[in-house]
Amino acid sequence: MRIVCLLALLSLFISCQPEAGNEAFDAVQYVDPQIGSVHGRWFFYTPASLPFGMAKLAPHTNAYESLGSWLPGGYDDRHGSIEGFGHFHEFQIGGVVVMPFTGDPKPTPGSLAYPDEGYRSRFEKPDEHSEPGYYSVLLKDYQVKVEITATERVGFHRYTFPESPSSGILFDIGHKQGESSDVTEAFAQVVSEKEVEGFVETYPEYAKFCDPGNRVKMFFVARLDKEPEQVGIFCDSLLKADSTFTRGVGNGLYLLFSTTEGEVVEMQVGLSYTNV
Repeated sequence: MRIVCLLALLSLFISCQPEAGNEAFDAVQYVDPQIGSVHGRWFFYTPASLPFGMAKLAPHTNAYESLGSWLPGGYDDRHGSIEGFGHFHEFQIGGVVVMPFTGDPKPTPGSLAYPDEGYRSRFEKPDEHSEPGYYSVLLKDYQVKVEITATERVGFHRYTFPESPSSGILFDIGHKQGESSDVTEAFAQVVSEKEVEGFVETYPEYAKFCDPGNRVKMFFVARLDKEPEQVGIFCDSLLKADSTFTRGVGNGLYLLFSTTEGEVVEMQVGLSYTNV
């Protein structure tokens, strides 16, 4: 009986050893982030992120001024336009949304029904790609290719622009996003030729009755490889050119520059819950 048991254990041990040539097997290649992205929760869809990372980047289709709490929001695979790319996607937490564009800056994203009313852009599903750690899409209205990925605490953006005398990047910080609930304060400023820093403070629905009075602050520092030619700010529907500082709610900041055909602009966005 002992011999039988030993042989069984030996057989089990041998069967658990990797076969020759299988050492490089990568199961991640079979993951499809789009599964579960219809009518999903805010934090279910974060393709451009690492496991347990703070930087969880994803496109938004229906996150702007969402009702928050536990309702679906953020990205829905059935939608045909994108309103920006967010950096924080946690339970009851969200914010720091950016959007590349061409033409005149617009202070609001518009709606799924009327995308031309704001800065959102249509896209085609064949022009979209998502895999664990990486997402890309062609913004059809701007002809800007967006690529995003992340380390644990830094979001990385690569934008390939068309030729345009007015290309830009917009930072929408003062509006609630997904599950974030109310923004109680938002701040951003240009601190050098190629750097923007700020924070978003929110008051999550669950904090209102589980931890009254306390807020969540999301700090960021964005560093570009191209110097903007013009900087402006906005608050809800109002734009103000030649301003480099904004503080309040419903607000944001935009950068403008000219681009040549196929010009690549890259941006790193460092994130923290502590400080800049």
